[in-house]
Amino acid sequence: MFDARARSDSSKVTVQRATNARLQLQPWAYSAVVECYGCSGCDTYPTDPIVFSENKLYQAGEQIAVPGAMWKVNPKPAVKLMCNEATKVADNGDATISFQ
Repeated sequence: MFDARARSDSSKVTVQRATNARLQLQPWAYSAVVECYGCSGCDTYPTDPIVFSENKLYQAGEQIAVPGAMWKVNPKPAVKLMCNEATKVADNGDATISFQ
């Protein structure tokens, strides 16, 4: 399950649930993804870094700790990063994505 809230307005919430049988057991997790549809260059990306905070990982219904150093950041990057994209994961699991 993925639950996200806007910092600027906590009433803006999205929840995604995966019910596919193949997703019942996953040996991987994704902390944060930024997608841009219809972008026409680097100036359409945010100028301030995007922070994904309060990330939690659960296994068999129990929350587990995964230090930031254990995350593989962008293990399959695009062939050509055009906007100086960079991702960092803090020790507490907060993920920051920056551009420009």
